[in-house]
Amino acid sequence: MNYEIYWEQEGVFLKFRNAITVYDIINADLLLRGDKRYDRITYIIYDLLDIDSSNLSLEAPKMLANMDNVAYSWNNNIFNLFLTKDSYIINIINEYLEQVENPKWQNIILDSVEKARMRINNL
Repeated sequence: MNYEIYWEQEGVFLKFRNAITVYDIINADLLLRGDKRYDRITYIIYDLLDIDSSNLSLEAPKMLANMDNVAYSWNNNIFNLFLTKDSYIINIINEYLEQVENPKWQNIILDSVEKARMRINNL
C-alpha cells in the first residue's frame, strides 16, 4: 500500500509515497468515505510530496471528480489541501478541480505540510 491515512480531530491527513496510480487514490478515498468519521471532518490534506507522478494518467482527474461529485452529498463542507511541488501533479489537480462540481468545497494547492497546517489553523 502506497498511502497511509491519519485521522485527526477535525480532518484527515493522507500521505502518499512512491509510485501511485489513480486506483491508490480511489482506494484511500473509499476507505475515508466508508468511515463514520468522514461525515464530521472539515479538511483533508492530500500529501503528494513524495510520489512518483509517472504512474498517474490524465484519466485520473475525471475518475476522481466523478467520485467526489457523489461524495459531496455526504459531506459538503470540506477543505481539500493538495500538497505537491511537481508540475505534472499540479496539472492533474487543476484538471480535477475543473471537473468537480461541489461548490462548497474549498480547494488549494500548497507546497509544504507546514503551509497546510497554517491554513487549517486559520479555518
